[in-house]
Amino acid sequence: MIREIYEEKLQRALRTPGLLTLISGSSKSGKTVLYHSVIDSTRMIEIFGSHIRTQDDFWKQIAEKLDIPTEIETSVITGSEAGFSREVSGSVVVAAGKGSMQTKRIDHDAQKEKKLRSNNQIIDALIRGDKVLVIDDFHYIPQDVQLYIARILKSALFYGLKVVIVTLPHRADDAIRRNADLSGRVRFIDIEPWTQQELQKIPKTGFDLLGVSLPDESMSLLVQESITSPQLMQQNCLNLAYILNVDEDPAVNTVGNIELIKRAFVFTTRDLEFYDSVLQKWTQGPSKGRDRRSKYKLLNQQEVEIYQLILYALAEDPPSTSIGISDLQRRIASILDRGVRVPAPLTLSNTMANIQKLLNELDEMYRVIDWRDQELHILDPYFLFYIRWTKLK
Repeated sequence: MIREIYEEKLQRALRTPGLLTLISGSSKSGKTVLYHSVIDSTRMIEIFGSHIRTQDDFWKQIAEKLDIPTEIETSVITGSEAGFSREVSGSVVVAAGKGSMQTKRIDHDAQKEKKLRSNNQIIDALIRGDKVLVIDDFHYIPQDVQLYIARILKSALFYGLKVVIVTLPHRADDAIRRNADLSGRVRFIDIEPWTQQELQKIPKTGFDLLGVSLPDESMSLLVQESITSPQLMQQNCLNLAYILNVDEDPAVNTVGNIELIKRAFVFTTRDLEFYDSVLQKWTQGPSKGRDRRSKYKLLNQQEVEIYQLILYALAEDPPSTSIGISDLQRRIASILDRGVRVPAPLTLSNTMANIQKLLNELDEMYRVIDWRDQELHILDPYFLFYIRWTKLK
């Protein structure tokens, strides 16, 4: 699909009453850029799934963006005169007399009442303000809360609420795609991974302008290590240009040295050193049973525990953001010393479940993987790039 069409599809969806728009695509594929380019900032109410753990979190985020207070204070005024008694909204009332209208001042008592904001008030404010509710990182929301939100949105769509949900491809079929109540009410925008041809345009365009040519081998390596991410490709190309020093040395006109490109990759990892804390948590694993873990000898004679063993396997060629358990076993077998037994599928599955639980209990930056249905999904291509080109390698 031509990438400009994504914007057209989103524009049409937002103009169609009663539709929910689901944008799915891999991390760093341009999902956020897409909806920010189409939806005016004054209309957009943007909330994030990484901050939603409960139903109340969902409503609180929206209310804060709409600036709706938790409590609403109202005044109730009662007054009386000569047997006349009624509840009024102020201190002056108009009474009918014979042949004339008379304005009479009455004594009154004001009582203040506090009412908690309701969920209906929040939905009504979104609709009346012609706002677009955007729920980014929907995949981070617990499944029971996802289902709750889906039920709420089903009713609100009927009354004119505009909603955009942003998620990952392998999670996009959870509470939305499989919800029968939303059948026919969802417009899907699936952002395809960048192809090799699309990624090649980035270095070709940039280095052509600098008068630098890239041999096929150099181009292939840049494409492979971008891991379908245009942002990662741009960052690697920038570091390669610095290494070549093309601004100061116009005589540089070709990049045929693969080692220079690999050096650029190492430079890129220096901008990603915050992933070190992720690696530390990963390799340590849960504290329970840490003293009883088995050791596995690698081809280089290094001995590692299973948590580090899995990281080494993920760093092997080719880079892939989706790895099934049989492929994981194959990768592990390729780096183990002769005669060392590959961990059984159940052992690997339990280990990955432990890693998932450990990382999910930490801050958002640690949520770099999703282990489900015996398949590992690496959510952040930068994390995969980092473990391939940092000291782990």
